[in-house]
Amino acid sequence: MGGAQFFNQDLSPYCKRLKATIAVYDNFKPESKFHPNWGKDRVLEVIKTCGITQKSDEVGAEETDGVIITVNVPNVTSDKGVLRFALYDKATFMRTPLDGQITTIKEGKASIELKNVAPGAYAIICYHDGNNNDTFDYDNNGMPAEDWGMSNNPVLMGPPTFDSAKFTVENKSLDLTIKF
Repeated sequence: MGGAQFFNQDLSPYCKRLKATIAVYDNFKPESKFHPNWGKDRVLEVIKTCGITQKSDEVGAEETDGVIITVNVPNVTSDKGVLRFALYDKATFMRTPLDGQITTIKEGKASIELKNVAPGAYAIICYHDGNNNDTFDYDNNGMPAEDWGMSNNPVLMGPPTFDSAKFTVENKSLDLTIKF
């Protein structure tokens, strides 16, 4: 973004991403006091280049305000533990999620809302953390020991890929169903 502004390039893709980043900072909860929780101040400073301040404009009010992804999982095998969800783009897939949420299970069903998602291509992976140990467990053969699923519900013969789970967010809310 730094160089783009000096070469008269369109800054709107960068601005959209920065707005979405604010929502990630607002929803982030460090796992402990030793986990980093800094960076929002710098994003707010850079976003001023877009002509947006947190006071004068709600961050994300243009394209991302109101863009909500509702994710439903209708077939959880047990109400024990929690479901853990992660939202990725292509660059972060299976590494550090853009957003993550945890929810309880009631009568074999669970759902979450991911708010203020910027338009773009994303994938969601979720798993049933039945023992609530904050880890996706594997058996002795390296196969998943806990139920899991991903957007688009692809049938895979190997590890998940971004392209098989990819969906597009535009300027409207979206409902997804993930089945285990």
